Amino acid sequence: MSKKRSFLLLQFLLLVGCFLGYNAFGQTLYGTLTGVVSDATGSVLSNAQITATNPSTGLSRTTTTDASGNYQFTDLPPGTYDVTFSAPNFTQSISKGVAVSANQTRRIDTTMSLGAVSDKIEVTTAPPALQTDRADVNYEITSTQVQELPTTSTAGRNFQGLYRLIPGVPPPTENNSQAGNPGRTQAVTANGIANTINSTKIDGAAVGYPWLQSIVAYIPPTDSIESANIVTNSFNAEQGAAGGIAANLIVKSGTNNFHGGAWEYNSITQFNARQYFTRVSTTPVTPKNILNEYGANIGGPIIKDKLFFFFGYNKVSLRQFKTGNAMNVPLAAVRGGNFAGTGVTIYDPTTGNADGSGRTAFAGNVIPSSRLSSASQKILALLPTEKLNATSNNYPGGAILSFDRAAYDTKVTYNPTTKMTVFGRYSVQRSQITDPPALGNAIGNTWDGGQPGSAPGTIQNIGIGASYVVTPNFVIDGNVGFVRINLAARAPDYGTNVGLDTLGISGTNGSTPFQSGTPGFIVANNSSFGNYIQSNPFQFRDMQYVSNLNASWIRGRHTMRFGGEYVHSAINHLQANNAGPRGQFTFSGGVTGNNSGATADAPTYYRAVADLLLGMPQAIGKTVQSFQPNGPRFSSFSFFAQDTWKATANLTINYGVRYEYYPFANRDHTGVFRFDPSTSNVLIGGRGNVPTNTGEDVGHGMLVPRLGLNYRINDKTVIRTGSGLTVDPENFRFFRDSYPALITLNNTGTNNYVPAGALTAPNSSAPNMNTLPSGTLTAGVPTVGVPDISSGIVPLPYNYTTQTAPQKWRRGYIETWNLFVDRDLFKGMVLNIGYVGTHHVRQVVGIDINAGGVSTLGANSRPLFANANAPGGARRYTGTILNVLPWADEKYSGMQLQLSNRSSAQLQYGYSYTWSHYMNNYDADSTLGAVAFNTPALQKRNFANSQFDRKHLNVLWTVWQMPVGRGRRFLNQGIVGNLVGGWDMNTIMTYYSGRPFQITDNSQAGNGDTVVPNQVSPLQLSGTKYTSGSTTYPYYFVNNGNITKLPNASSNGNMGRNSVRGPGYFNLDVGLTRNIPIWREIAVVLKAESFDVTNTPQWSNPTANVNDAGFGQITSVLSTSNRTLRFSGRIKF
Repeated sequence: MSKKRSFLLLQFLLLVGCFLGYNAFGQTLYGTLTGVVSDATGSVLSNAQITATNPSTGLSRTTTTDASGNYQFTDLPPGTYDVTFSAPNFTQSISKGVAVSANQTRRIDTTMSLGAVSDKIEVTTAPPALQTDRADVNYEITSTQVQELPTTSTAGRNFQGLYRLIPGVPPPTENNSQAGNPGRTQAVTANGIANTINSTKIDGAAVGYPWLQSIVAYIPPTDSIESANIVTNSFNAEQGAAGGIAANLIVKSGTNNFHGGAWEYNSITQFNARQYFTRVSTTPVTPKNILNEYGANIGGPIIKDKLFFFFGYNKVSLRQFKTGNAMNVPLAAVRGGNFAGTGVTIYDPTTGNADGSGRTAFAGNVIPSSRLSSASQKILALLPTEKLNATSNNYPGGAILSFDRAAYDTKVTYNPTTKMTVFGRYSVQRSQITDPPALGNAIGNTWDGGQPGSAPGTIQNIGIGASYVVTPNFVIDGNVGFVRINLAARAPDYGTNVGLDTLGISGTNGSTPFQSGTPGFIVANNSSFGNYIQSNPFQFRDMQYVSNLNASWIRGRHTMRFGGEYVHSAINHLQANNAGPRGQFTFSGGVTGNNSGATADAPTYYRAVADLLLGMPQAIGKTVQSFQPNGPRFSSFSFFAQDTWKATANLTINYGVRYEYYPFANRDHTGVFRFDPSTSNVLIGGRGNVPTNTGEDVGHGMLVPRLGLNYRINDKTVIRTGSGLTVDPENFRFFRDSYPALITLNNTGTNNYVPAGALTAPNSSAPNMNTLPSGTLTAGVPTVGVPDISSGIVPLPYNYTTQTAPQKWRRGYIETWNLFVDRDLFKGMVLNIGYVGTHHVRQVVGIDINAGGVSTLGANSRPLFANANAPGGARRYTGTILNVLPWADEKYSGMQLQLSNRSSAQLQYGYSYTWSHYMNNYDADSTLGAVAFNTPALQKRNFANSQFDRKHLNVLWTVWQMPVGRGRRFLNQGIVGNLVGGWDMNTIMTYYSGRPFQITDNSQAGNGDTVVPNQVSPLQLSGTKYTSGSTTYPYYFVNNGNITKLPNASSNGNMGRNSVRGPGYFNLDVGLTRNIPIWREIAVVLKAESFDVTNTPQWSNPTANVNDAGFGQITSVLSTSNRTLRFSGRIKF
């Protein structure tokens, strides 16, 4: 039996045992309540009885103090508790309304007075929640913040927008297309750690997205979330698989009373301001944008004090007119081959020399009709003609995006005894998205850059767990979870072989619907058309399983905890990427140019169209997926042990170790496929004599320490510090696209003036149309050879690309450390200020080991060759060989401050400020790519400012319950108070400094490196100002000779990575709420919210290509950059 199966069997047996006699869910679901009981003289009381009771559910836990007067509950589900302290000969003391939060420790120290046991003293004002017994950087987003503060996204409300309230967390961003991320979950880069190294759990069950690791698969609707706990630094030993944030969301549970509500949120165009660059002159009518979000929830008892339920439903419906930059299509006047009067000479590629020089022009600058490719004429017949007589932006327009998403959350909680709690939750999200292609039957892109066509999706998440108190000092817990992601996208031409049957281009479509549709046409200086979206169609069926078992043992001053976790992920994909499954043709404009060295003979807009008319692409590509489905599987095993030691009454020390092991990935029926650059062969795991792991050495796992110290100077001041190591949890998803799982053909001409082939064979009127001085062109897409993998060794052909990894995988780790002071200032106001540092050692990045850099040799500067056994022989590789490896560093230092007051029901507020610097080698995202500078001589340039670095982060939030109306300070009774009272105002104000960005130079080929210009002197930033001649777009900087483009291809420029910082960001969101009481707890809530209420432009970074006519200009704003109003109504009970 394999190790994995043995471990799974052990987990299963233990879980069955737990459910038969006890069970548990992860400790991060629990809150801890601790403190010291003493008498009036200050002497501690031993054997005092403490009972914590949640009056909403009847759940009760009891413990006693030890010889030091200490007590501790480690297993309290989040909620509000009444804590009763009893001891012989002492008056009973009751602290009411003690809020206990998940993964946080709350301290309630009590002084008991002599008196009769029957006497009671009630304390209703709990002390401020200082972090007295933990050293991690730990934040709670409360139910008040979740329900009251304004949040939004491109498709309805999203709780993750509240992450910006946390110091060290820049604003989260929505990643990937709507089809691939229908929940519009957001990526978070916290404390200088890549957004792929976070952990999010719902009720203790992981909701990871194995393929798109920067986001999560599912986030519950806002109205299903009770609260969230976020840890951003110095995690305790129990928390792994996270270097940036470890988030645990708690879904609402039922109580002994029925509670719930129904709601609708609406936002329409007529109430919104125009975006900054949307002019009345060009867009007299504001584009359609109608958002409706509605739903209902209810929770309550099934059996009082025992069994509870919660059900929530939320639907988002969006109809939005999408219009981006205008498309650009070939002019109707030249589609017949007549270029007379264009001012651009069209050369005949059948003349001249083999390298494209010495050519003669077509007579009269007209291509004879007999030379026109039949396939080109057919695709042009599908392509609409221009709306404006111009060679750029000549086809403006738009289309209506249809987006529907429904989420269902069901949770049942069962407390069969005072010692046991069990819960089960099932969440499902269903989505349907339709995004029409911009170019009609010719497909092309969508107006918003999404997936053209329809995109159905279903995401399911299950969490099951329980807790059992064996004794007051020994608790066992654990959980199991499952995520299934079923997403797809299909263009309107799906199922029709347009390439073969309509256009007549051989080698395009295949035998399955996955290879159907229109091949892609990429024509320089034009909008691409056909289905050139290489990732379309796709079908994802990803799954993730998680299980863990833990135990807590209190012995004297020590609270020990230990446990283990197993996570398994499986990627099951149909998606070609690279050159697409239908074939792809690139027309650069050089085939009808003349390789004379003169600028006038170089590629242009008209020559690219002429290349298309002749049917002579400069590059031909196609990707074949040879395994169905495609994708790696990977697992992780982890174990931990930690101790929280109350060394003295005021000093708490938390120390522990965590072991994590990440076996090498495999596939459904084989190991992974790994390219060996020393032999130019691909090793097929598990075939022939090749071991399943291809000889990959991942080591034996890592053992990492964690340490935290917390010292209470007095009841109002705490100093805490923590440090530790976290194992980098980066997975092996990048092996999905390695050859021969995906086989990408990439044929190019010998230079930019020589075609790679022809679309179709010659016609009878022009039998020599495909005969060039360089040779006769092959028609269509060459056959993509699928190799025989049975031997376990396959040579990589010269014109293919792939991913690989070094034979020894030295997994990286993250060092974290912090030092904080917490101070209770006055009247519930708490100040936290401290320093946070992180160092990511050996971040996983991609390096193109076939990079040649800027060179007069061009593609011949690339160093690697195929071996003699490869198809085509020992020829130079012309594309990227991406070596993914633990190699890079990330460093972050930040001063973080938070000032908050959550103790008052009338006014809660918080302010956070971060002053920090974040540097790295690569700005990671879900899909790994190459660093900017891959040639060895320039690799040190990669370590520079991260594009996520914002030196200053300021966030202020308020929840203000105005003091008029029922239950408030003024007019709290009578009809007047009901008529004019009940108003609340909630705000979030943010100001951030700008993000760094990269200046580029596209005048030369980088051959694996990002091409940058030369910097002569520092740029003078002018802000967002209009200058002479810039009436449309403001200049952020003006290049007065400070930066010069490369004079030739002899070497790259001297500009560093991300060396210029962009404009800052300001935003104010405001919500105004009217609460109208109806009867008892039934009320109607009306709310108006305004996002970017000041309508302040939120600038994108300026045009960064030194060769662009608008270099330095800001031509766009962020998608959220216009005042948007949203109205809602709710009935609650």
